[in-house]
Amino acid sequence: MTNQKFSWKSLFVNDQKENESSAKEIQDIKVEVKTPSVTTFPVSNSSNSGSNNFTVRNEVLNSILEMYERGFDSLNQQGYDFYEFFKAVMATDPHNPQSYAMAYTMASSFDKNVTKASLLSSADFYIKEIQKVHVKYDGEGKKIKSDLQLAQKTEKEKLQREVTELENRIRSLQLELEQKSGILQNFDQGNTGKIEEIDQKIMANNLSKESIIQKITHVVNGINNYI
Repeated sequence: MTNQKFSWKSLFVNDQKENESSAKEIQDIKVEVKTPSVTTFPVSNSSNSGSNNFTVRNEVLNSILEMYERGFDSLNQQGYDFYEFFKAVMATDPHNPQSYAMAYTMASSFDKNVTKASLLSSADFYIKEIQKVHVKYDGEGKKIKSDLQLAQKTEKEKLQREVTELENRIRSLQLELEQKSGILQNFDQGNTGKIEEIDQKIMANNLSKESIIQKITHVVNGINNYI
């Protein structure tokens, strides 16, 4: 179910198609609230990338964060649950206790089955589904990075052997030796950007997951504290 709702096949490859993924149409919310077209999630400065000074470019982070937001929208279940409550709270002020009370009162007026327990239960569903997606794409990204690094290492070793062979040839092959040496000399510089791009997206994947989970957890805490 999760893989069908989160259409993110191009997360780490085919960047030009990233924005073509379409989430399932969100069901109409019975409560009329001024919901922003794109929810802005807080960005955590921490990461699990393994690089102490690694930062993600804004365009990379924003792109993947938007995919998480669309994915969250695509998970919306039928009826009034945590998703609609979340949107209602975010449309007002998630830091104001009154927002939770107002949203809960409004929800109860439209669906008598809505309870604190039902909201927390459905919130747990969304958190688990988002975590499943993060784990899947984190693993895929790291595999792509590993395969690319291995291919580069193999190609570099091949070039190094060819350079050694060229050095043992006669002067007539000096031109070819210089050409191969030049390729070897510039090899790392020409491939650094590829690894960096994969790192950017792995980091953005981590930060986007942390961001949406942090916000959902914040609303869950608000439910626990103010309802």
